[in-house]
Amino acid sequence: VHQDQSAPSVCNGGTATTCHSNQPFVAHGNLAMGFAAAAVSGSHGLVGDQNCGQCYELRFVDRRHDGWGGAHRNIVGKTMVVQVTNIGQDVTGSPSFDNLI
Repeated sequence: VHQDQSAPSVCNGGTATTCHSNQPFVAHGNLAMGFAAAAVSGSHGLVGDQNCGQCYELRFVDRRHDGWGGAHRNIVGKTMVVQVTNIGQDVTGSPSFDNLI
């Protein structure tokens, strides 16, 4: 466990990682549970630290976002409940969630 919140990510050669227990899991049938970072800048109602700890139900649809992709055909129609454990100030526009997988 890091006490230094500014420790660089292992993705950038640092030592900060996420907990293995945060990996998503299938609860039953078409429902999975997991964790996500939420985009909180812009005018879509998410307002930063206030959203940490909140849960959201995400539904995977058969649509594609230009530049970001979309849901894989094997998960279209399925649902995932995520708890926001991180916020992203750098993304604007419609609500966006980076799912931890």
